[in-house]
Amino acid sequence: MSRPIALFPWHWLPPLCTLALVLLLHVDVPYHDQWDLLPLLDAALRNEFRWADLLQPHNGHILLLPKLVMLALALLTQWNTLAEVLFGFLCMLGSWRLIQAMAAQLLSRPLLLSEKTVLSLLVFSWSQAQNWLWGWQLQIPLALLLLLCGFAALQRIRHDGTAILLAALCGTAAMLSFAGSLPFWVAVLPLLWQRRRWLVIPWLLLCCLLLFAYASIAGMADAGDAAAALPDASEILRHLRNTLALLGNLVARFNFNAAIVAGFCGVALLLWQAWLRSATVRALSLSVLLFAAGTALLVSLTRSGLGDEQMLASRYGTLTLPFWVVLAVLLSDAIHSKVQPMRLAIAGCLLFSLLASQAYSWQDFYQLHRRLERGAVALQQIDTEQGRKLLPVINPRSDRERALQEVLLLRQYRLSAFRDNAP
Repeated sequence: MSRPIALFPWHWLPPLCTLALVLLLHVDVPYHDQWDLLPLLDAALRNEFRWADLLQPHNGHILLLPKLVMLALALLTQWNTLAEVLFGFLCMLGSWRLIQAMAAQLLSRPLLLSEKTVLSLLVFSWSQAQNWLWGWQLQIPLALLLLLCGFAALQRIRHDGTAILLAALCGTAAMLSFAGSLPFWVAVLPLLWQRRRWLVIPWLLLCCLLLFAYASIAGMADAGDAAAALPDASEILRHLRNTLALLGNLVARFNFNAAIVAGFCGVALLLWQAWLRSATVRALSLSVLLFAAGTALLVSLTRSGLGDEQMLASRYGTLTLPFWVVLAVLLSDAIHSKVQPMRLAIAGCLLFSLLASQAYSWQDFYQLHRRLERGAVALQQIDTEQGRKLLPVINPRSDRERALQEVLLLRQYRLSAFRDNAP
């Protein structure tokens, strides 16, 4: 009996469970920022689409690739938002494959079934609830996939020119998918330094050029005056605290202080384990740490004004995945090479925290599902007073007349919730 159990592909349970949950709880209505795709879709259906509209910034992001994907899917499916959700899931499947390859290269051996299962729990964690159920958020899984391709290019391709070119293309594509990808350009410096020290110079020049272009397009050129003012000590400490909380978001988002502790312990453990390894392992470990900390700091700088709860939002944990993956792999290898009570206790605490965070995040799935259900009622009853009252649940525009016109546009084109309605 024990042999069949040992051979069972347990690492496939997390993705299958997450997919089943997504299919069960998905409701086909646009939600919040998703309504901003409607003008592009309207223009495309009227043959008035302009490519320049794809470069229009959205809350500091240039969503060129996600808008292209969402527009194509909407045209193909009459804007069935499940297509966007499934596209994000496919991106995470691709990231899962790259993460397993990264882990195997770190260890210089095939992964154990237990290691594959832990990585699967991380990649398909319910702590990313908003990214699983909200189609607009496909930008983050897409960015993660591109970033992992960039890391893989610098790790696995021997020819310097080819590796640099592919990494730069992946970094640029990720940058045009989600602004949280920006730290990638600095984070890969340890990998470049370990590979060829002179590669750092052309990379930094390219980095400055692309970031300047991005800032100009995204309308950040006037942010220099605000950035020039040095923050006081309390602000620095607040952003440090928020950065640690965001680092711990994926495994301990059930409590703000627990997330801070998890983030701090994760950083300390990764540095400790990396210090004991080869230069190649240290370079990758430092790169993923720099990226995770950079994207967490970026979120803190841009979202902290909205409150501490933003640091625990389920959509922000996804980009810290490489950090937790490398840490989990190094800890597993340390335990595998020499079993010690302290190492087992540390690994056990992290696994328990991850599972507790997953259980806690069920409420995010349920709450978002309930909002989408109420939104579906609002769309079907939009001609009634009750429907108009419920509409802000999914379309919180301050201009209520515009929100109403957008619903009528959906009905006119028979999109999303109106897709199966008779003409």
